[in-house]
Amino acid sequence: MSRGAIYCLGPLVLDRILQVDDLPGHDEKAFIKAKEERAGGPPLNCAHALAQLGEDARLVSIIGDDTDGKTLLQWLADQDMSTEAVEVDMEAGTASATIIVDRTGEKAILIDPMPMSMLNAIGESIEFQAGDCVIANFYQPEAIARTFSRAGALGLDRMIDLELPEIERWGWKAMEMVLPYASLVVTNRQVLEAWMTHAGKEAPVEDAALEFARFLSGYGERRVVITLGADGLVASNGAEEIRLSALKVTPRNTTGAGDVFLAGLTTALRRGRTFDRALIFATTCSGTFLESGCCDFKMAEYRMKDVHQKAQDS
Repeated sequence: MSRGAIYCLGPLVLDRILQVDDLPGHDEKAFIKAKEERAGGPPLNCAHALAQLGEDARLVSIIGDDTDGKTLLQWLADQDMSTEAVEVDMEAGTASATIIVDRTGEKAILIDPMPMSMLNAIGESIEFQAGDCVIANFYQPEAIARTFSRAGALGLDRMIDLELPEIERWGWKAMEMVLPYASLVVTNRQVLEAWMTHAGKEAPVEDAALEFARFLSGYGERRVVITLGADGLVASNGAEEIRLSALKVTPRNTTGAGDVFLAGLTTALRRGRTFDRALIFATTCSGTFLESGCCDFKMAEYRMKDVHQKAQDS
């Protein structure tokens, strides 16, 4: 079967990025060293990375008919990204986020969220074809369930990226409701630690990650990846459990690194790589992005070969 389009669903927002030396603490101030505006949000970051990796990525979202919405459409046009699945709501405002980034690449994010009516409508107009794939962050449980159900009926891959702000917004029960509709789940250390507190678990991080991966997988029904930052990742592929070390990098900016990881993983799987090799490719994509701010297919391939050679020499 030929590869179709990859639909990336979720809020499209205007990111206002502020560079500082150090993130301010409680009642502290910080001088802004530089600032910029650009299109942002997990679906945009993932779609942009997929396009750089040579995939047919379609951003699926809704924006308002306002100045911020026009800025977003112009940014997408400047990046040669498709806007055919980005709808304009004449009566709503465009979502935005203020991102404060320090000199180490660490960040704090303030989100001005998208209205509920807009979230609920994302993905409704997609007409899936054979060979397509759908990726979503946890933007609205019922909307995701409806869209993933339609994609699943056609045998398409359905990948969901779980992050803590959305879980805190919708709740753990809503997350559990969505899991059966997905074929692959990606999440991170922040969610793992919150789950440990929620479930009353006390264990070393990697052991807890394996237990959480089994839970998210439905004990073998779907693939799961839990990224652990500098500690690498833990993944479950049915009966197989995988641990992978992280690349040692000095990050410029961590914003979007998880979305690049998901783009690399999706690309590798769609090109026929085994799950463990796809995880290595995704890790190198994310690592090179952290260092350079770009998603470079050739560099990721080179770094992947380098990691494989070091493993053979050790």
